[in-house]
Amino acid sequence: IGLYMALAGVITFLFLRELKATRDGALLAGLANMYCSFSVVSVKNIAHPRSIWILPLVMLMAERYVTRPRKAIWILLAGLAFGLQLLSGNPHFAAITAVGSALYILFRTWQRSWRENESLRTSVWRVLATTAPWVIAGVIGFAIAAIQMLPQLMHTDQSTRQGGMTLDFAAGLSANLRYLGQLLLPFAYEQGHVITDPWAFGGMDFNEVSYRGIYMGMVPELAIAILGCA
Repeated sequence: IGLYMALAGVITFLFLRELKATRDGALLAGLANMYCSFSVVSVKNIAHPRSIWILPLVMLMAERYVTRPRKAIWILLAGLAFGLQLLSGNPHFAAITAVGSALYILFRTWQRSWRENESLRTSVWRVLATTAPWVIAGVIGFAIAAIQMLPQLMHTDQSTRQGGMTLDFAAGLSANLRYLGQLLLPFAYEQGHVITDPWAFGGMDFNEVSYRGIYMGMVPELAIAILGCA
């Protein structure tokens, strides 16, 4: 876990330095990414930290793909990173990374065209021509992870998560002010009871699930800011 968090911080630092951010600003951002509440809470599942650090890595490759020559190399490296992320045990992070990096490339390319005062037609063509090949990175990643992803897709209908909640059940959940604190500060305190089968208890609210005090909130960010000012 320490290694994955360190990688997330170092690569975030390198990504922002690639964007010409100051050394202190990039360092602060890297530390914040390492110790933000999401990273801290995610240590409960090793698959999360194993996936999270790859996001800034792909963003770094996306920036170099837009600004540097030999674009095929960055597509290939991003494909390898996507494959590693898909194999990490939590593939939804790979979907977030794929969408985020593609949008980054789209807007970054548009920004460069805008600064160069290109015509609208030229800008649109440049954005499409730059963003479309990025799909190849996703294809490479899926091919690398196919040995795990194909069986997973074949057995999706057997997952306990694939059913979800019915519309009638979701619409019937009652709101209560005592849930507001949990909404604003998830995992801040323990609330409710573990219910394995809500309908066995007369259809009790879905919110009646115990949450443990593992949420760190803004504490890490405040600590980093204080240390940075000091």
